[in-house]
Order: sequence, then structure tokens, then C-alpha cells
Amino acid sequence: MKTKMEKKVLPVLLSLLLMFGIMPATAFAADFSSGSNSTNTFNWYSKDVSATDLSYEAGDGTIEWKADTKTLTLRNATVTASTVQISFPSNGNGMEINLVLEGDNVFQKSGSATTAIQTGGCKVIVSGDGNLTMENTSSGFTVHPGGELIFSGAGKVKVEGRGTTALDIMSGGKVTVNSGDVEFTTSNGFGKAIRIQSNSALIAEGGSLTARMDKETTSSNTGAICCDDSTGSIAINGGKVIVSSTTVGISLKSATTIKGNAEVDVASKSGYAIGGAAVTITDNADVTAVSASNTAISGAVEISGNATVLAEGGTTGIGGIYGTPLLLEGSPQITAKGGTQAFNISSGMDTKGYTVKVGREKDGSDAAAWDMETSFTKYGNDYKYAYIESCSHLNAADDDDCTTAVVCPDCGITITEAHEMHNVDSWTSNNDETCTADGTKYGFCTRCGKKVTETNTGSMHAHTMEHYETVPATCMTQGNVEYWHCSECNKNYASATGGETFNTVITDKNPDNHTGEIVWIKTATIHSSAYSCCNAPVVSEEAHEWENGVCSECGYECQHDGGSATCTDKAVCGICGEEYGEVNASNHTNLVKTEAKPATHMTVGNIEYWYCDGCDKYFSDEAGTKEIALKDTVVPKLTEHTADGTGWHSDETNHWNTCECGEKLNEVAHTFKWVTDKEATATEAGSKHGECTVCGYEKAAVEIPATGETSGTPETGDAGDIFLWTALFLLVGAVAAVVIRKRRA
Repeated sequence: MKTKMEKKVLPVLLSLLLMFGIMPATAFAADFSSGSNSTNTFNWYSKDVSATDLSYEAGDGTIEWKADTKTLTLRNATVTASTVQISFPSNGNGMEINLVLEGDNVFQKSGSATTAIQTGGCKVIVSGDGNLTMENTSSGFTVHPGGELIFSGAGKVKVEGRGTTALDIMSGGKVTVNSGDVEFTTSNGFGKAIRIQSNSALIAEGGSLTARMDKETTSSNTGAICCDDSTGSIAINGGKVIVSSTTVGISLKSATTIKGNAEVDVASKSGYAIGGAAVTITDNADVTAVSASNTAISGAVEISGNATVLAEGGTTGIGGIYGTPLLLEGSPQITAKGGTQAFNISSGMDTKGYTVKVGREKDGSDAAAWDMETSFTKYGNDYKYAYIESCSHLNAADDDDCTTAVVCPDCGITITEAHEMHNVDSWTSNNDETCTADGTKYGFCTRCGKKVTETNTGSMHAHTMEHYETVPATCMTQGNVEYWHCSECNKNYASATGGETFNTVITDKNPDNHTGEIVWIKTATIHSSAYSCCNAPVVSEEAHEWENGVCSECGYECQHDGGSATCTDKAVCGICGEEYGEVNASNHTNLVKTEAKPATHMTVGNIEYWYCDGCDKYFSDEAGTKEIALKDTVVPKLTEHTADGTGWHSDETNHWNTCECGEKLNEVAHTFKWVTDKEATATEAGSKHGECTVCGYEKAAVEIPATGETSGTPETGDAGDIFLWTALFLLVGAVAAVVIRKRRA
């Protein structure tokens, strides 16, 4: 059965064959080598694009190729193919291809089709106000090395991918979204809605870009928009970007900027919403980043301009890189929320010039003013909510002058620009003209109402002079130069004829022209001097220079103080070091005590006394107040014999003491008592000796006989036998009882 396309094309082919020899016309037929509704006609990857126009039916619509403008138009087309559906030359070298969408167009996967549209090495511009839906494809768009894909249409392009990528930007490729509504979705558990490989770029300038990763997965190498290499880049310069992912939202490997009124809404589940590298959010960008169980925005973060940021994470709102602070600049609005912390930035951020609210509840219900001494770091930071906005300019004051700008002193922002000059419509003279200068006039600015004064040209008049002689200045009074004063203009002139004027005729006080005397100011230890007229110092405060108790510089006589006089020397002044006063006979320098020693029969003794080697005197008291002679310290020898301290001497019958001269003293007989050395027992003898109770003299020991007696029960044998016999008796009784029982039985 022939298709509708075949029915239409066969007559045309026959006509062309008939006309071939007479008319060099452009080819109108398409290549149907893959069957009906196939786009293999446009599979130019390894060859050049068609040099002739092509047109064919596609479902209820058509696909047309215009060779001269290199324009491929899809008009309500339904396209089905088993491999690549549209592919442009790999050696395109930047060839510009226009892909125009009109109406509703659908690409459907058939068989093993993988990619719907490939750019090759061309620059493919998608335009028109029509829509394009890619259903069940492995990869909707593939941008090859050197290739470029630009979305500039007004319609919607929607790719529902089943493979690993819905949009694959290969190494060296570039994709730009300028307008329209572009959406890429992957439902592959190992996939990425948009993959950005090395040296490739994804740029959002306008319109709407949506990227979704819908499949629940545990794979960490997945996400909605993912850079695979640090040389790949993402730039969001405008438009709207919507990202939804079960894993990572936007995964970065290089610095990324979001700016230019861009609206970015990223929601992730198990991974961070935006992160992996430096993120700059600036201009008027509006960014919402939400991660259900991770950090919302992670990386070296900089937020500036008038950007608005909401970062809500399951753990952290905004997490930084160790050693890199979060940078704030301009007038952004930032709301950070986290299940653990609003911010996790080790090096903090400078919030000067900003209003900050924080709270320990994630919803901010307990928000309070920020303590500027606190730092948003990962250490000790338990704030789960934080709100930061630009300065409210409460301290900015308007001076009501249109020629001066109104600038906030906190953040430096110019609130009102300044005009170059006031605008005055009418003037009034101030009647302040003088004999040497024009007067002034005034008016009011029509913009700010400020009174403005200007010179009233041509209004000056003659002056009248009065002469003043020079008056020299002193240390206490100002002087004046010679001058002439005009009472008309109230100005001072250097000559009677006018000319040069003096801003002031007064000369400053002359600190070197003194009218008073030098006066000394003296204390016990220091002096200084100053002029009596102005109290200007002559000699700064310094210590006296003493000579014999008198200051050699100011003549002050020392009022001696300090030191102590002794029995030999006067006191030494603690101020000037000179001796003063009298010696103190009662203050001895070295008073040494000699203990009392009793006299004996052979030697003299002495009393207790003290001797001072300073004054060579003897004293009977410790205070040294009762002087005595050396002879008064001597105690004469005793006339009677005295014991020499060697204790008792003894023989067998007597004991006695001895005198130093050898004479016996106190000789008497011993007084003995018995001392037992060993107690006697019944079987053994003991011993005892006699000992003098006075001198301790001991006689020889004598024996104490054995007593021969014992105590207790008389011996009848070994008590242990009783127990033995008792046991034998009990054993015999038991045996007898057993024998009797057996007999009875």
C-alpha cells in the first residue's frame, strides 16, 4: 500500500524526468530511503547539506529545506525515525543553519533512535513561534565539538529523554538560550538532563530554561545540570532557569555567574541545589535554591548588586570553602535556612553596612538582630535562619541642597544625584557693597529652595581710611601689624591708598617676648621655673642638684628627713644624702649579748650583759640603756668547793661528787634495792642484783631458786587419749546395735 507521500511525490518525479533535459530546476523530491515520515533525508552528518530545496509531508505537517538560506522549517510536523532524525555536517566549521518552528511539531522515537537533532560542527539557530516536543528520545539534542545551538524562538521546546542525557553538550560545544521556553527532562536513573563536557558551555540569556532529573536513584554522578570537567562552564545572564532533581540540581566544576535579572529556581533532594565551585550571584538576579537533605548553595559564594537569594538546605543554607569568606557587595537580599546551620563558612563574611537578622529556628520565628561580634563559621554556629539585606540608609541625611548628593554614610550608595548648580530666577541686592569690592545679591533655587548668594557686579563705592600703628605681640597679648581700616567696607588694608587687604591684622602671641620674671617652684625633692607673666616653663620639672644640703641650681635648702642616727654616726638624709642632727647614744650598731656564767671554786663567772662594738660600752639590759663597767660583769671564784658537773663517783660501799680541785664532796653510803633480771620458774632458777637508788651502782647478780610447783589439774596422762577412747566406745556401740537388729530380723 502506498503512502500519501508516495502518491504525491511519484507524479512529481515523472514530471521531473520528462523536463530534466529542458529545465535545470532545483530538486523538489526528498530521500525516502528509510520509509515514510523519515528524516534521513536530513542526515547530513558526514556530508554537505543539500544544495537543492527539499519538501515532504510529515504526519499532518511538512518539513521544508531552503538551500539558499540554509533554513529547515518544521510546520506541524510529526517525525519518526529509528536512528538520528536530523543531523547537520560534522565539518560545518560554524555554518549557520536556521531551524524554524511553526505550529506544533513532534519527534517520536522509533526503534533504536538515540538522538533527535545533532548540530555537527554547525551553528544551529532555533527560531519561530512554533513548538517542538521530543517524546521518548534517548537524547533530544547533541551539540558536537565546534557546534553551537541557539534557542531564539518564541515557542516551546520540550525534550523528554529516556537516555543518559536530554541535552548533551560535547567537548567544544556551546548552547545559548535567548528566548522561548526550553525544557529538558531525563527519567534515567544514571542520567543528566543537561550534560556539559570539557571546554563546552551552557549560557542562559533570556526566555525560560527548565532542567529536570525525575528518577529516584542512589547514583552520585547524576543531576539536572552537570559539568563533567573544570573546563566546562555555565553562565546565567538573564531569563528564567528552573531546575528540579532527585539528586544534584546544578553541579559546577568551574566558576559560575548568575546575573542580569535572571530568575533561578533550583530544587534538589539528596544532593546540593547549586554547588561544586565558585558561585557569583549579582545584578538583579533572583535565586531560590532548596535542597531537601543537603546544602542549598555550596562553594566560594559571592552575592552582590541587587540580587535576591533564598537558600534553604536540609543541613546548611549556604556552605563555603575553607579559608574563603562569603563576599557581600551592593544591595542584595539574602535568606539562608538550614536544618543545622543557615551558614557554614569557615572564614565568615563582612556584614558591615548590612542589616542582619538571625534565629535558631529554621523558619525565623525567633529572629533577632545580629550581634556583629559573632562570625558565621562552621565552628559554634547554631543559627538555622539568617536574613541579610542592604542598608536602609537610616543615617543618610539630606541637607536640602540640590548641588550636593545624598549619600548613605553606612554603605556609600548615592541616593540623590547632585546638580551642577542652583537654578535662580530672580535676585535681590544685599546692600553690602564696599569701597573696594562689589556687593552681593541673593535669590532662591527653584528646585530646592536654597538661598543662593552671588556677586552683585558694579556695585562697589569709595572707602574712608583710619590708620593703626604696629603693636608688638607679647607672650600674653596679641599684637597687630600696621594697617589702615576702612569704615565704609569694614576691611583692613596694607596702605592708605588701599590695594592689598588683610584677612586679619592681629598677630599671634609671641611666646618669646616675656614681660614677667623667672619664678622658681620648689618642693622637697624637685624644682622647676617659669615666667610669671605667662607661666611658660623655663626649666622643666627636675630633681634638685644637692651640694652640702643646698640645691646648686635653685638654692633650695633641704629639709632633712629620713635616715637614723646611731651611737657613732649622725643620720643620713634620705633626700640629699648629707649627715644631719646628732648621734643617738641609745641606737647601737651591733649590740651582742653574753650569756650569764656561774663562778666555780676554780674559775670566775660573769653576769648576763650586752656589748656594743660601735661605742665600746657594756650594758646590763637588752635595750642598751643601762651602762656598766666591764668589771661589773665579773662574778668572783667561790671560796667553797663546788661539784664539777662530772656526776656521781662510787666504790662498793659509797658514792660522792668531786670538785675541780679534786676534793671529794657529798660522800655517803649506797642505798640499794633489788632488781629482778630473770624470773624463777618451777624448773629453772632466776637472777637478781642490788642497785643504788642514788647513783645507780650495781652489785653482782645472785640466783633466785626454782619454785618446784605447778598449777592446775594433776597430770594423768595425755588428754588426747580421752577423745580416742570415746570414739572407740561409740563405734563399738554402733556395731553392737547393727548385730542385734540383724538377729531380730
